[in-house]
Amino acid sequence: MKPFPLQFFCADEQEYDGEAVSVTVPLHDGSAGILADHVNMISALQNGELTIDTGTEKIIYAVTEGLIEI
Repeated sequence: MKPFPLQFFCADEQEYDGEAVSVTVPLHDGSAGILADHVNMISALQNGELTIDTGTEKIIYAVTEGLIEI
């Protein structure tokens, strides 16, 4: 899979800044998988797990309601 740059922020600090090959996020109507060259979108996050796959490891964050911009 093709890697892409990713920045992930919490309310008060940057949590992740690096490359990813995929990201899975919890949305109001289920989870969404994001790959390189994904269409632009803004959506509401719901409570759940955000998973970043770097190609060599998976990083999991617990997230609450917020926004995602792609």
